[in-house]
Amino acid sequence: MYSGDRDVGRGRLGAFQSTLTGMAPYWDRIDVLTPGHEKASPAVLLGNVYVHPSPRSRFVQSRFVVEMVDKLVRERHYSIAISHDHGIFSNGFAAMETESRFGIPYISEIHHVPGYPRAGSLKEVGQKWMAR
Repeated sequence: MYSGDRDVGRGRLGAFQSTLTGMAPYWDRIDVLTPGHEKASPAVLLGNVYVHPSPRSRFVQSRFVVEMVDKLVRERHYSIAISHDHGIFSNGFAAMETESRFGIPYISEIHHVPGYPRAGSLKEVGQKWMAR
């Protein structure tokens, strides 16, 4: 799972943690790749959810995802990847590349499309332009 949630890597409970709690019983293992944070560290939650926070800037998140997937696929087989997409869609771009390189099909869960139906801020104007 390629997530944009930083809280789970910091051990903070939130909506994403609730989602993982609901999903964990149905999977043998869930690997969650998250953006980094100064207080984030790798962790195992619920016995089978493995959190891998990036040690790098959010601007190179897609590179981190591809490199981590390259490492993980050497250890086990993955049937599917879930990409949480928003902003500049770095997870989505990483999902496309991991499908191409490693044959892992993915589902893109789009959380927000910047600038649609209208840009709510100057930041969204820029994100809309970058996502094209």
